[in-house]
This record gives sequence, structure tokens and C-alpha cells, in this order.
Amino acid sequence: MKQLIDTITEMVCSFYEVTFEQVKRTEENKRRFRSIIYPRQVIEYCLKEIAFYPITEIGKYTGVDHATVISSAWRIQNDMDCGYRPGVRAAIIIEQVRAVVKDLNHRKEIEEKIKIHDPVAKTIEMELEECLQMNEVYIDTNTPLIPCW
Repeated sequence: MKQLIDTITEMVCSFYEVTFEQVKRTEENKRRFRSIIYPRQVIEYCLKEIAFYPITEIGKYTGVDHATVISSAWRIQNDMDCGYRPGVRAAIIIEQVRAVVKDLNHRKEIEEKIKIHDPVAKTIEMELEECLQMNEVYIDTNTPLIPCW
């Protein structure tokens, strides 16, 4: 879960060209500039709506109260729905985050199947390793794997 949070935070911060230290609210850093608040709200929205992280934990992570997290998620959703310019820009990074989270969840699902010794997943993994070691397979994402036996 920590990897997912860090990935989302890094993506949003790089999109808005800020650091997480600037975005996170602390006792020393209580800035309320729009250029700082909006990326934090987008991070909170992504963690709440895409990663399904608990709002109290999101608040601790970003340094705000849980009610602020709810308000942030509502504001970002409202901005996107109304076509407000920052909301349209936020929709771009949110879709990118959604795609990355989907990919990470898919990888995690495959890893879990292999861990619980799913015979099909284990067989596919072993066959793939064997083929790659023998260098007799061409991997293309558009075509299925060609058996090497």
C-alpha cells in the first residue's frame, strides 16, 4: 500500500511541479497558496477515490483533518464535473493515476495467485522463465506467447 501512495504522490507532484514537502501541511508549513493546495487536494482525491485509502489516514499523510479530505475530494470532483479549468487539468493526471493503479493492482493480483500456488499461474510463470532462459521465444504484447517446446 505504501508503494501505491508514494507512486500517486510522486505522479501528482511531478505533474504540478511541486514537491511533497511543499504540499504537505505541517506546523511550519501552513501555506494556503492555490498552487500548493490544489495538488494536495488532487492527491487526497486520488487516494480516496482511486486507491480507496481511509480518509483519516489520508489526513494524517497530508497533514490535514479528515473533514478537509472529504471537502478536497468533493471540490476536485465538482471542478471536473463543471469543466472548471483546474478541474480539467486535474482530470488528466487523475486518469493517468487511475491507469497506473489499475496496472499495479493487476500485477499484485498475479503475484498473489503465484504465492497461493495457483497451478495455472505457476505453470505459466515456469514456462515463461524456461522459454526466456532458452532464448527461444519472442515476446510481443499484441500476440500471445508462443510455446517453445
